[in-house]
Amino acid sequence: MQLIDSHCHLDFAAFSGDLFPVLKRARDSGVSGFLVPGVAAYNWQPVLDLASQHQDIRVALGLHPYFLHSLQATDLDYLQHLLIRHPDVVAIGEIGLDKVIDFPFAEQVNIFSCQLALAKQFDLPVIIHCRQAHNEMIKLLQQAKLSRGGVIHGFSGSLQIAQSYIKLGFKLGIGGVITYPRANKTRNAVAQLPLSAILLETDCPDMPVAEKQGQRNEPCRIVDIIHSLAELQNKPMELIAEANKRNFNELFANK
Repeated sequence: MQLIDSHCHLDFAAFSGDLFPVLKRARDSGVSGFLVPGVAAYNWQPVLDLASQHQDIRVALGLHPYFLHSLQATDLDYLQHLLIRHPDVVAIGEIGLDKVIDFPFAEQVNIFSCQLALAKQFDLPVIIHCRQAHNEMIKLLQQAKLSRGGVIHGFSGSLQIAQSYIKLGFKLGIGGVITYPRANKTRNAVAQLPLSAILLETDCPDMPVAEKQGQRNEPCRIVDIIHSLAELQNKPMELIAEANKRNFNELFANK
């Protein structure tokens, strides 16, 4: 059974001291692929360097709303420059909208829209972070009409919201939240999703799975997530793993 972690921040400082053992644990657990999304201009080159050192790591580049306080006037131009220089980048991301953070929402929308335009220009999918802004997000994506779609990272919404994204051609990133029995809304929604709409992800080093709270999350925990998904959908893990790999390769295939 081959597993893929479609969203892991392996370049973060939490992994600076033992990345190779982390990767070995994941590979020994059956993880055959990783996608590392960039979140700000300062970490784009380290992410690219990481991918150049490991054949099973793919990368995306984007401006995450959490890090917009450090935004420079030239960052979008720099992103465009890197996309030209590195055709192996598989997506624009992690990008998005977040109504919880202390950053003007109108400015978030502007920066997000600029990155959607880059996705159209370079014919790339997007990796989206969305918190308490699904209505605005869905409207923006409807207007953008992206040819490659993308993935809604860390999905934890209702079945109705999930279906809205699926109609727009998006996958849903399913992570550790479904390992928590108390996450009824998300677990009920995920139980009804078609496998063709699902991507498995850990979002490590954050978002630990159940019974691992307070510990650093790692890609090997994708095993816990697929186990929970198999129970929720009453389907074999092998079937889910095959669908996940197929979805990943279709969405993030290099042109």
